[in-house]
Amino acid sequence: MGIDAFGARPVRRFPQLALAGLAWVAACGDGATEPPPPDPLRPTTVTVTPATVQFTALDATVQLAAVVRDQHGQAMAGVTVTWSSSTAAVATVDGSGLVTAAGNGTARITATAGGASGVATVTVTQPVTLSGTVSDGRKAGLAIPGATVQVENGTTMSMTTDSLGRFRFSGISGATVRVTVSAPPSYRPLTVEVAADPGRLDIELSHTGISPFNGTVWVTPEILGPDDPTSFGSVTHTGRGVREIFDRRTNAWINVNAYLFDVQLGGKTVEWQFNPEFGSEKVARVEIDVFAPAIGRLPAAFLTNIHEVQVNAGEGAFGGNSSDGSLLIHTEDPGTRHAVREGFLEEVFLHESAHASLDPDHADSPGWRAAQQADMVAISEYAGDFPDREDVAETILPYFAVRYLPERLTASVRWLMKMTTPNRLAYLDDQELDMSPYTLPAADVVVCPVVWAPLAEGDSLRFEDPPIPPRRNHPTGFPPMGIAPTSPTGTAPPP
Repeated sequence: MGIDAFGARPVRRFPQLALAGLAWVAACGDGATEPPPPDPLRPTTVTVTPATVQFTALDATVQLAAVVRDQHGQAMAGVTVTWSSSTAAVATVDGSGLVTAAGNGTARITATAGGASGVATVTVTQPVTLSGTVSDGRKAGLAIPGATVQVENGTTMSMTTDSLGRFRFSGISGATVRVTVSAPPSYRPLTVEVAADPGRLDIELSHTGISPFNGTVWVTPEILGPDDPTSFGSVTHTGRGVREIFDRRTNAWINVNAYLFDVQLGGKTVEWQFNPEFGSEKVARVEIDVFAPAIGRLPAAFLTNIHEVQVNAGEGAFGGNSSDGSLLIHTEDPGTRHAVREGFLEEVFLHESAHASLDPDHADSPGWRAAQQADMVAISEYAGDFPDREDVAETILPYFAVRYLPERLTASVRWLMKMTTPNRLAYLDDQELDMSPYTLPAADVVVCPVVWAPLAEGDSLRFEDPPIPPRRNHPTGFPPMGIAPTSPTGTAPPP
């Protein structure tokens, strides 16, 4: 409080009113500003429910919902939501969020509003059926029966293919499956991973390229035997005459005053020529009864070019000669004794007569060469080592066995003989060889054996030597029947 100018009475001052007046003046001036507007609402988060979906059947559906919230955490109404699927092959979604199972696997369903999005995970695990075939890639349509097919996708299932190479698994679940196929010992195993969708899975296996046998002659003595019919008929001793026969002991053609017999085989006369070392017609005649019945059991195609049989004593391997249509026997060779004792004579003569009767038309034919290339492996190491001279003879024996007498083979041998050289077997089928008196069976079912039996112990036993060279006096063929060749000096050799 103060004294007025006249000193009449005290004066009271009000500073608050002065300040208020100043504030009013400032607020009402030309430079005034408005308060900032509120922040616009915008989608900030999207929550999809349910967040995970598990389907166990195709075409099943589930409705998803999306809640959109603004920056303040408040739910927003009337906001446009767009739906999409990461994998339409597994699950599809429509504009309303309805999800449909399409195939096994996992998909992400996304709901988008503005710049915000949310995700639900969808898994489809409907059990499906997986089926297909297992085949040999070297020949179109060649099924592999008995192959083992194993499927893994959490659990392991296994089965073998049927006679047509087919397999079928039911109840498979999961997005992918691991399939392993094996058919030992002929084929390389193969493993693939595929989508576990219904449908086919056709698999081609590659051959190992390993020949299953050392040689085919000693694999089994059961192909032909004493219980089979023989065309061996009458025997006529025609005396003695000079003949040129091959002797492996000297590896040379020799002229001898041979014991001669006309023997009926395959409906024709075959001359048997015995080295005079046998000493008598009687001793020689015994040998005919040992060997001729086995030759007579051969199919007709094997006998077409057999005109003579040359027989020596002592050691020496068997032989078959196409240049003169002959078979060669050394009666005291270990291979000969093994063949007689163990019942392999027919198998040996199948091989040797193939040299004499089949090699000329087939060993170098374009069709046979193409089959060799397509198979990429020989039936035996012997054939593989000498493809030009031994392949036909080594292959024809298994061909005859698997096509005409498959029931006489063990499961192991039958499998190996049929599956190793399919293109060669097909070539021989096309030749329509006369295999009488044997006929094709009604059915031929091959199954890969679970347990592999060991091969015959004699598989690697020697039975023949390098090819017999052409006759020195008759290099292009055998001499006419009844005309004895002369020695180089023009005189008959001593008996």
